[in-house]
Amino acid sequence: MIFHLLLNRIYLFSNTKMRDMIYQYIHTLKSSSDCKYVTIPMSLSTLSRYLYKDRSAMERCFKELEDMGLIERDICNIKIID
Repeated sequence: MIFHLLLNRIYLFSNTKMRDMIYQYIHTLKSSSDCKYVTIPMSLSTLSRYLYKDRSAMERCFKELEDMGLIERDICNIKIID
């Protein structure tokens, strides 16, 4: 279990673009359930610390993903659009 979590985190940080990192994190949450909706299990401030990113830059990336039509978001509830 711990090995799997560490492997996911290494894969997550292998993305160089923040937008790709956030999208991968959302898909990691989705893979644990078959639902199109996921809930981020932490505040956005905590998520930014987890990803070692600036919160305002992370907000812009979420906005970009919404503008690209990849996600719909309501604070911590996210719908993945495939």
